[in-house]
Amino acid sequence: TSNSSSMLEIGETGAVYVDPQNSDDIKQKMELLICDMYQYEKLSTNALRISKKYSWEKTANKMDKLFRSFANKKVKI
Repeated sequence: TSNSSSMLEIGETGAVYVDPQNSDDIKQKMELLICDMYQYEKLSTNALRISKKYSWEKTANKMDKLFRSFANKKVKI
């Protein structure tokens, strides 16, 4: 994934980061995943672990809590 986006925060150690403007970097990282089974397995394991932190249900619950906290605040003018 891109090394110049918010994916760095999401992917953590479960992704390979590339410079999207550098085709040589993309090629090198793709070759790494194809040729190095240790790195491939390590990334796969990490990605699965990291993915468990995210779900639509968790996101919806957090948004609901946030909206309710705003609704409960009284604004003084």
